[in-house]
Amino acid sequence: MKMMNTTVLKYDVEYASQVMSCIPVGYIDKTVCGCGITTVAIENNDNVIIAVPSIELIRNKTAQYPNKRYKKPILGVYGLVTTKEIDAYIRASETNNDPIKIMVTYDSLPRLEYLLKDKNCNLIIDESNKLISSSRMKSCSKKAGSVDAVTTVFNIAEKYKDKVSFVSATPTPVEYLPEGVSTLPNIKIEWATTIQAKPTLMKRT
Repeated sequence: MKMMNTTVLKYDVEYASQVMSCIPVGYIDKTVCGCGITTVAIENNDNVIIAVPSIELIRNKTAQYPNKRYKKPILGVYGLVTTKEIDAYIRASETNNDPIKIMVTYDSLPRLEYLLKDKNCNLIIDESNKLISSSRMKSCSKKAGSVDAVTTVFNIAEKYKDKVSFVSATPTPVEYLPEGVSTLPNIKIEWATTIQAKPTLMKRT
């Protein structure tokens, strides 16, 4: 069984934006939901692609921007979103000297892979535990052949592992992960609101 050394970051705050300006590269156990790591990725000055498991997550998040904290748009990519729409967003971002901020479903990530190299985008795999549980997702495209979307995401992440962050409040145990992911820095974040569960022993009757 492969083991990883874990770096524990302890923050006496409730939200990531209070102490973080960027998301570290690595396999990140954020411990609790709602700590705002995705918000940091969206509202900083880095080019970023955030891959998530569902369209609803994208719609919910993109509907929140622009806002008072971050006055620039973010693009959601899934399903029928066209290459023209993606290209138009990239051109507008560059014209306005704005960072690229895109949220994409796992199975649409291959459409944006070129941005990891050409536009120096960071890659955030949010709710990364869903990659294992979503192993029956449809094939990314006809060109991908029999390679499913989850495998494709892992392959892209391994190719760009110097700029990828897997983030989850319930991370998959490392022994179930591909080699390229299991060799990433392993980071656990503990917040002021983190509650350590204490098991209670019950006598069976």
